[in-house]
Amino acid sequence: MKPSVTLVDSSQGPVFLPYLGAGRVLARLRALEKADRPLKLLKPAQTIPVFLVAPTTMDRICPPERGKCVEERALREIYRRNLGEDQALGKPLDFLRDVAPWDPEAEAARRRLEEVQLHDCGFEVMGVYLKAGHPLLGTKDPTIVLCPERIEDWVRGVGAPVDLATHTVYYHELGHALMDTGPHGPYGTIWGRVTEEALANWIAAQAFRDPAEKDWVTKLMAHQPLEYRAYRHLEGPLLSDWDFITPREELPRVRLAMWRDHKALGGDPAYFVQLADRLLERVAHLEVDRGKLTGKIG
Repeated sequence: MKPSVTLVDSSQGPVFLPYLGAGRVLARLRALEKADRPLKLLKPAQTIPVFLVAPTTMDRICPPERGKCVEERALREIYRRNLGEDQALGKPLDFLRDVAPWDPEAEAARRRLEEVQLHDCGFEVMGVYLKAGHPLLGTKDPTIVLCPERIEDWVRGVGAPVDLATHTVYYHELGHALMDTGPHGPYGTIWGRVTEEALANWIAAQAFRDPAEKDWVTKLMAHQPLEYRAYRHLEGPLLSDWDFITPREELPRVRLAMWRDHKALGGDPAYFVQLADRLLERVAHLEVDRGKLTGKIG
């Protein structure tokens, strides 16, 4: 059973329809489900409808404000001022204190994140997951919306195959569907946005096993905003001694499971506040300043 794809008003939609109907779209997801550490994306792909819309329609469904992102230079200044260059990478924290609301490290992370602002960085939304559908599409249930024109623009800046870029955005939105936190949940916070976008990109990257495809996906994601690029640091130990005894390849899955059930931490977001803080810290200090980015977001 292939994804249900509906062309709304995208001029490039007819070209993109075969991309989402290709057998390898679901073949990759079936392979993920059969892996030793499976990710269950096949059912969402078979049950959540996809709509292909023009940029103007995407802006009506998902206002341009959603395209705002963390401004890189301002973020680096925040961490230089608060931590100093020598302390930028921090030290492992005690795991029990990671989830305690009185943890001074968590409070420091909160204060830093309060300084982080979203700016108009020139990025445009390529895809969106809607937990409760949208009246414009006549849906009330989970829905995925893609904008082919913007995906095509993203590809043009990187040179990647258009079908592979389409699949990358689609898998990213399936990742949001898997987490299913909704627009009025923790995603509305800086720490929630960073955590979820990093995890959604990590999920999308897992779908690709072919080395050539993985290389293209890495290049594509390098042309996304900072909070999306943070996915590359999810496999590193960031917070605690517990992080350091967990196999690196398991850390993103553990964090994904915790994020999907963050209330299991007593309803306090301290762990994810610190996770987002450390992810931003890594990107701000360890990645090369590439100047002004050109790309899109999903």
